[in-house]
Amino acid sequence: MPRSAAPALVSPVPRAADRDRRRTSASVVLRSVLEHGPVARSTVARLTGLSPASVTEHCARLAALGLIRESAAPRRSRGVGRPHVPVELDDARFVVGGVHVAVPYTTVALLDLRGRVLARRELKHRLTEPVLPGIVPVVGSTEAEARAAERVLEDHIVPEHGLKRLERLLQLAPGSLELDRRLPEDLPPESAVEGAKSRYTLVVSLARREQLTVRRLIGRLGGGRGHQTFAGTPEQIADRIETWFTQGAADGFNVMPPVLPSGLDAFVDHVVPVLRARGLFREEYGPRRTLRERYGLPRPANQYLTPAHG
Repeated sequence: MPRSAAPALVSPVPRAADRDRRRTSASVVLRSVLEHGPVARSTVARLTGLSPASVTEHCARLAALGLIRESAAPRRSRGVGRPHVPVELDDARFVVGGVHVAVPYTTVALLDLRGRVLARRELKHRLTEPVLPGIVPVVGSTEAEARAAERVLEDHIVPEHGLKRLERLLQLAPGSLELDRRLPEDLPPESAVEGAKSRYTLVVSLARREQLTVRRLIGRLGGGRGHQTFAGTPEQIADRIETWFTQGAADGFNVMPPVLPSGLDAFVDHVVPVLRARGLFREEYGPRRTLRERYGLPRPANQYLTPAHG
């Protein structure tokens, strides 16, 4: 009897998954060469768990892309056979551009494939207005006391009220959020938001980064209304203020006590003396001037004033 044709073998893995696997394997090989090169292909196979044939194929493709090259000095194998020709990262063909944006300046740099900085330049920002973020200081004689006071403030938050305010901020229909679930994954991007775009991004980023439920997010936002909360001793709060100021992240602060008047009294009586001792806060205000003059801001022209003609 004639033999029937064997059924064609169909891979259970989709082609897209195959491509992802090859891409992942190639990145593993490249990382191994970066960390251990010059290194023999056989060693790469041992380090990565890939077959020697797979490593050879990936090395050939990476070399064709100009990412790796064969080392000039072959290594003698301990046994019989041809010497091993190790491969290493080809860091002479490509450079990578990097940009880091900070408050006082932006850093632009060129790096080789090993991450070594070849050239860099700092571009100082020309700010016409001071940066004055809001801070919510919770002052205690010890850090534990300050943290306890912070928890008491959070316990006084009415979740239902916070839920309504959060839905308005995120521009969601009433009833869209559930207290013990996380924010929806399909929130609109910042570009589609009308109004407080930066506050929207701050709140969503906080919830995503720390994987907060809506209830916990409301608790985090309740005391500081989305602003930075500093809870600690006077010295710890002064440390945070000094770091932000000396590193160029802020020119000053809008102090927003969590409760009044006791919160403001605690800041003035205990934190301000520490800042003065460090030379970060003035001892006196001197001649009376306007707030605009203190900040060194130019006075805008009066649009209703008609210039006099000679």
